Amino acid sequence: RHYLQCTGEEFLHWIMRLNGGRHMQYVQTMGVKFVEHGICGAMIPYLCTYTTIQWWQKLGVDSHIDRLELMNAVHNLVGRGEEEKQDDDVLEYEQEGNDNDDDDDDDEENEDMYE
Repeated sequence: RHYLQCTGEEFLHWIMRLNGGRHMQYVQTMGVKFVEHGICGAMIPYLCTYTTIQWWQKLGVDSHIDRLELMNAVHNLVGRGEEEKQDDDVLEYEQEGNDNDDDDDDDEENEDMYE
C-alpha cells in the first residue's frame, strides 16, 4: 500500500524502524498523539517541511536533532513516493533493522516501504 493510504499505526511502525530503532523512546507518546491529532498516511507529506518541525514536538519528540532526523526521513519517503506513484507501493514493516546511523540507512528503510 502507498504511504498515503497507511494508518497512523503503520506510520508509527515505520518510524520505529528508522536508524535501527533510534526513535523508540518516542513511540508510546507518539502513538497517543497520532490518535489525538488524527495522524495517518494522508498527513505524511505535511510532516516533512521545516515549517512543521513544531508538529514533531507536539507529537512528543523533544530533541531538536531527532525532530530534524524524522522530518528528513519523511521528506525522503515523500520524494520516493512521488517518483513511484505509478507502481503498486506497499508498506512493509519487517523487524529487521540496521544499527548504523548513516544517511544511507534512511534510504534503505524508505526503499523497504515500496517493495
